[in-house]
Amino acid sequence: MSNVIQWISETIINEDSDRIEANDIDEIRDFALLWNLFEALCCDKFAKMQKINSLIDSKIDLFEETKYQNIFDYFYNRYKNDTTKFNALKLRNGDKELVRKVLDNTYIDKNNKLKFIMAIIYRYRNNLFHGEKNMRYIRLQKENFEKTNKFLMYFIETCKDN
Repeated sequence: MSNVIQWISETIINEDSDRIEANDIDEIRDFALLWNLFEALCCDKFAKMQKINSLIDSKIDLFEETKYQNIFDYFYNRYKNDTTKFNALKLRNGDKELVRKVLDNTYIDKNNKLKFIMAIIYRYRNNLFHGEKNMRYIRLQKENFEKTNKFLMYFIETCKDN
């Protein structure tokens, strides 16, 4: 166990049942690294949804639906009928509308599927880096970040070479 994880577990969480182990947060650590690469290689070192959406619009023909359908399905099923999880994303205006329309099957084309995925990932990023993710339950986010990381690697590969 790293000193940081041990310190968080002992000082911040302080409950044996909620303690964090290193393998609980490997995917979250990896996400921080991948997000850094994403911003550097795809967003001129400053990601915001307007820029991400423009990137998707400009590169849409390079993306293969079969490569991201699994994460789309995962997010769709996760948020479709769970208002608590949906609200916990803390989506902002236009992103919230887009995600709702995808979940309602109004916007279901390739372009909006990618924007839907990235809007959720962007909120994961913001919620993680701005203190919204509760450290006591951070290990419950493992699958979300595992799926997110696979998608980010695909997204970066698709955009950086072209």
